[in-house]
Amino acid sequence: MQVSVPVMTYNHEKVISQALESAAMQETNFDYEILISEDCSTDRTRAIVLEFQQAHPEKVQLLLSTQNIHSNEIVVRGIRAAQGEYIALLDGDDYWTSPLKLQKQVDFLDSHPECSMCFHNARIFHQTEGREGRD
Repeated sequence: MQVSVPVMTYNHEKVISQALESAAMQETNFDYEILISEDCSTDRTRAIVLEFQQAHPEKVQLLLSTQNIHSNEIVVRGIRAAQGEYIALLDGDDYWTSPLKLQKQVDFLDSHPECSMCFHNARIFHQTEGREGRD
């Protein structure tokens, strides 16, 4: 396993599918896993992640809270469960726009052993206002 993708989510019913699909669409020459750390949402988020895991059982592992823990523990448990050489964090209300994101980052890190991490530009979208850009 080369990359683990922990996805942290709580009450992301309206956007979690897009986040998960952006992780599943990655085109790589290596294996990767998606670890969904769901914190006992009060909306349909849990049902959505359960359906997603059933559709991708070979790639997706669920890390489910039995009660809402309101902390960064949902991030920590995703990292602890990671089996990959690299970890690519994805919040449940974010998504990746390039299907080559993981491949490009792994290629970069493999060819630059002096680097311990890398990142990329991000676009901000204000959903309630329907616009991109900073505040």
